[in-house]
Amino acid sequence: MIYKVLFFIITLSTFSVSDITGVRQDFHNLQSDDQVMRYLDKYKSCSAQESIPYLAAARMQRAKYAFYPHKKIEYFNTGKEKIDSYIKLHPACVEGRYVRLLVQSSVPSFLGYSGNKGSDKSFILANISASELPAEYKKTILKNINTID
Repeated sequence: MIYKVLFFIITLSTFSVSDITGVRQDFHNLQSDDQVMRYLDKYKSCSAQESIPYLAAARMQRAKYAFYPHKKIEYFNTGKEKIDSYIKLHPACVEGRYVRLLVQSSVPSFLGYSGNKGSDKSFILANISASELPAEYKKTILKNINTID
């Protein structure tokens, strides 16, 4: 009996953690280091591969709140490498490019991480209608990228 209860608890917790919808929604509401830390902790075991760029971008956001310069650089570079690696492995993924576009449009220019803004935006606009993303999320993506030059 106890094994059944444990199995149920483990299955239930795994199911809720793999919810890419929550990863997407919560990502757009991160406004403090505490929120970023809770987000990373909540979704660190998410099994959906689409969560990778969101988690990497959240890690990059930690640079904004870090005190020590070496930590800022560490957070930024680690997240950047993960996003770029993800896109290299999944070049047709609209979400990966969307997250990279959001990051590149919000980081200071002296970091030199803005080289893909134009190509990512063009790619998203050309491919979003054929993607398997939920219709509501497609609207969110289009709304967000239309504010980016």
